[in-house]
Amino acid sequence: MIVVGSGIAAQQLSPNDDGRQLLQNSNATVLGLTVLILVLGPVSGTHFNPVVSITDWILGRRNGTGLTLPELGTYVVAHTVGAISGSVVANAMYEASTSISVKDRATTGHLLGEVVATTQTGPAPVPLLTRGLRQYIEECQCCGMMDT
Repeated sequence: MIVVGSGIAAQQLSPNDDGRQLLQNSNATVLGLTVLILVLGPVSGTHFNPVVSITDWILGRRNGTGLTLPELGTYVVAHTVGAISGSVVANAMYEASTSISVKDRATTGHLLGEVVATTQTGPAPVPLLTRGLRQYIEECQCCGMMDT
């Protein structure tokens, strides 16, 4: 919903400026995903993408950690249903028509962008990020810089 909603909002805010739309959409997406990862990462392991869940299942089979096959199926179904319903809700919020995209996005650049975006939201960076944030908060509390 963050990605679709920010894209629709950018189109409405800057209808004749593709560069500004891209900037608005990317900034909103980065900030929105950062908040989601920090808040929900400890709960879900940042499984916001089926590729992340599939990778966790594949890599987890080596040492007995990670998702089981039934859990993987549940995650993939939840990802798919969530993506479709989130897009429909975002379109309804901005009173945009809901339809299947007809834009051609089958280019090497788009594929590379998807691979980079998918691998950057995997489970590995989140524990480091959340652990660093927790440590920072604890240090601030110890020094009296932050009240609990």
